Amino acid sequence: MSTKRMEMVGDLLRHGVYLQVTCECGHVRRFDGAELLERFGYGGSVSVIRRASYRCTRCRSTRARTAILPHSER
Repeated sequence: MSTKRMEMVGDLLRHGVYLQVTCECGHVRRFDGAELLERFGYGGSVSVIRRASYRCTRCRSTRARTAILPHSER
């Protein structure tokens, strides 16, 4: 399996991956490239996206882990 550089939202779209945000309560939310494009723009930095504050819709916590995963792991 090859590795791909993911630096901008456009890279996430091009390679068909998504951002998974997992709250400490166990709630999982997945953002596909189109959702990230709408929120951060095509040139949005992946490092900024991963550090952004995400609020859990279940427990309202902002403590969460992020991961970039290929669609095959859905």
